[in-house]
Amino acid sequence: MDGGSAVTGSEMLVSTTLPDLPTEILECILSFADNKDLMVVVTCNSVLRDLGSRRLYRSLSDQGFSMERTRLMFGVLQSQPMLASHVRCCQLYLTKYSLPDTAQSDWNMVASALKNLRNLRTLKLWVVMCPRWILNDVYFPRLSSLDAYTPPRPEWSPITSSFLARHNHLTTLHIKGELETPFISLPPSALPRLHVLSVTNPNHVRLLAGPGRTSLKKVNIYPFSTSVSKAPIDGVAPALEALSKVDGNTIQEVVLRLESPCDFVSIGRSMTGLLSLRSLALHCDFKALQPVSIRKIWSEC
Repeated sequence: MDGGSAVTGSEMLVSTTLPDLPTEILECILSFADNKDLMVVVTCNSVLRDLGSRRLYRSLSDQGFSMERTRLMFGVLQSQPMLASHVRCCQLYLTKYSLPDTAQSDWNMVASALKNLRNLRTLKLWVVMCPRWILNDVYFPRLSSLDAYTPPRPEWSPITSSFLARHNHLTTLHIKGELETPFISLPPSALPRLHVLSVTNPNHVRLLAGPGRTSLKKVNIYPFSTSVSKAPIDGVAPALEALSKVDGNTIQEVVLRLESPCDFVSIGRSMTGLLSLRSLALHCDFKALQPVSIRKIWSEC
């Protein structure tokens, strides 16, 4: 060929290395890599480091971490905002076992690291024996789903309420807490986009599913209490009655998880105002029920 040499197929393949592939293909390849493989990928070159970091930091959890590993994770999120910006899903257990409640410098680091999670979409937050101020100024502009447990103490009520009021764009909210958990106080204008609400304290339904939540479609109620009191169960019927007062009567699906005997007839009657209800899922111990009780609740619905 005019004095030149022909290019073989193998030489053509060698000329295209992994980083030369389109970004979409590289992202597809890295989606099959586990965290151990991604740790190696990010050390290869700048292209793979950026793409690998996105996947490596996309989902974080400190569950089961030692104090040293917890400090390391929050230290990286604090000192490297670019890596923190990759986090989309985060699971945090802020307890006295994560960090000592007396370690002021460590909690300052945690607060600073949380502020760097600017692209966080989903947060699972379990707070026990943690300084209240840790959540005072935290704001996640893209947060859409929150699964939270805060201590059942009066001093935490305004902290939780303020956090929810700042995140007005939430579409999914799971609030865990025993019956003794103080009421969450929110104005009717708060959480206008809320689509799914799950609570362990039925009393929270009356506060979180009131007028103004016109987007609310699904409600899960699963009463929980460490005491033997029937109070959590007794709060279910009033909670369901409160749902009928939601503007536009938008509730289409209700899920009840009841683990102790209760007045199913009253529960059935409390749902008569849910005119848009299309689906009812009832999870309970049916061995304790008589067939007539089951017929009654369906007839009331």
